[in-house]
Amino acid sequence: MEYPETIDPSNEPSANQAAAEGATPPSEVDSKATESTENKPEPTKNYQDLDITGLIEAATVLLQGKEIPQISDEIKQITALFEAKFQEILKQEKANFISGGGNEIDFYFNPPYKKQWDQVSYEFRQKRRKHYRDLEESQKVNLERRRQIIEEIKNLIGSQDNINSVYSKFRALRESWHKCGSVPRSESNNIWETYKHHVERFYDFLHLNRELRELDFKHNYEKKLIIIEKAEVLAKSDNIVKASRDLNTLHRQWKNDLGPVAREHREDLWNRFKAATKIIHDKRHDYEKNIDQFQQQNLQKRQQLINDMKELIEKKAQSHKGWQQLGQKFHVLRAEFQNTGQVSKADSRITWNQFRELGREFNRTKNEFYKNQKRVHKQAIDQRKELIQEVKNILELEDWDRHSQRVKNLQNQWKKIGFVPRKVGDALWEEFRQNCNLYFERLRGDYLQLSPQEESVHQAQLALIETVAKVDIPADAAAIQDYFLDLWKTCQTTGALNKSAAMKNGQAFIKAVEKKVQAAPINSTDKELIQFEIRLTVFGNWGDTLIEEMTQVKGQIDQLKTERTQLENNLEFFSNASAENPLVKEVTEKSAALTEKIEALTDRFKRLKQAQHKLHKTEAASEDEDTQEEETE
Repeated sequence: MEYPETIDPSNEPSANQAAAEGATPPSEVDSKATESTENKPEPTKNYQDLDITGLIEAATVLLQGKEIPQISDEIKQITALFEAKFQEILKQEKANFISGGGNEIDFYFNPPYKKQWDQVSYEFRQKRRKHYRDLEESQKVNLERRRQIIEEIKNLIGSQDNINSVYSKFRALRESWHKCGSVPRSESNNIWETYKHHVERFYDFLHLNRELRELDFKHNYEKKLIIIEKAEVLAKSDNIVKASRDLNTLHRQWKNDLGPVAREHREDLWNRFKAATKIIHDKRHDYEKNIDQFQQQNLQKRQQLINDMKELIEKKAQSHKGWQQLGQKFHVLRAEFQNTGQVSKADSRITWNQFRELGREFNRTKNEFYKNQKRVHKQAIDQRKELIQEVKNILELEDWDRHSQRVKNLQNQWKKIGFVPRKVGDALWEEFRQNCNLYFERLRGDYLQLSPQEESVHQAQLALIETVAKVDIPADAAAIQDYFLDLWKTCQTTGALNKSAAMKNGQAFIKAVEKKVQAAPINSTDKELIQFEIRLTVFGNWGDTLIEEMTQVKGQIDQLKTERTQLENNLEFFSNASAENPLVKEVTEKSAALTEKIEALTDRFKRLKQAQHKLHKTEAASEDEDTQEEETE
């Protein structure tokens, strides 16, 4: 395809410029569309001096004469003034009614002008809804038109037609895009990004040949800069023989591997590369003229580095971190030795042999340390495993509860054992900790020290609890609650257990029931209520558990009250806003929902308090009976 005289691709904007010239951001599109279909609203008038009737008449005139966007602010002002004035009248009428001997609960005031105002408000809302429905339909049409424009631009890319004709079609499509009205907000950004992408592709299509050439120039420029920087580093090297060898490689890359750069950079790049080359050549010439002196200097450097490496090896670090630090220093010395310049052949053979032997000795010493570390670690691991096994053995003894001091001593011994690798040590510690915790939990809770009769009761209750997961529960919330409460009563008829075993079975029952309730086809409020009733029934005889439940509920109440207070504070910012304001309605509804939750939780807290009081009375009565029996004896 040839470019006609009327279009010069080299003068076309870049891809980024294309986006700016050929597209309009979503925010501008929306604003232009709005301005094209709606006149700007006039400055809001002051209605402060109008009375109730005047406000109604003003609102009626506005609704009959102008479009909704033009009158929205004024209607809001009139609404606020009307509500304020009406509330004053209502307050005065109520006071007059009560002072005249009326009962406050019988007061009713709904004058004709209030009904007239309600009709005006209703008409405003209806017109506003219609306006936004019409706007939505218009935006859908605009969206489809914009999609069609994008498809037509895509068809222009790669076209074999005359470029002048192609570009004219593109300009016409771009003009059509600008004239389109607004689109739905949810689609605005996506349609804009799609349009911008294909506009950039179109300009890429125009600029392809010129841009490929510029990219090639840029690539060659960057690569030649890298070669120059490497040459400048070589110019500072003390190893002039190696520097000369590497310079030859750079010259071959410059000549054979890379093409030209833009004309304005050619001379500067070559002069810079030539300057670094001259420094290296001068150093090489000076080196060859004084080679014996340079070789002697290099030999002294090598000998000093060998002595430094010997000192490092003699230090023999005593920790992993120490060997890491020595290794880093030894690596630096090795690199310096390898980068020293040439020495005589005889000296080179001797120094290289010394260098290699020092490297082997360093590795032997380091490996010996780590082999010894493995032995020490293995001993520590074995010691820790022995402590773990001893705790397990204690747990299996019949008189296990008499060995608490021994377990404490084992914990102290654990702390004195040497270091082990973290990966193994963490696993061993977790196993040791769990077994120690298990021991003391048993000790505190009298863990499953059951008589044969209690063991029979325990197994019977577990069998009943296991049926919870298999049973088909009813779909009614009240029936579900009654079913599980009856099942718990059946559990209790199997017999009595000590506190530890009873609590364990109670917790297992609650867990099974809660899992079943969560899967039931009832609402979340009923689920929470059922779970609360079950917990209250199961744990009603255990004071510690009641206190824990009360603390949790009290914390929830305090948190909800704090949230409600924050919402009420937020309402103060809307003191002059209408009750129909969406934000005001949202905050009010949230506050009401929080109040409902607080009341429900407060009722639960009261029931927990009652259960606690009942438990205290039962315990006190039991103590009195024990005292009377002792006195009788």
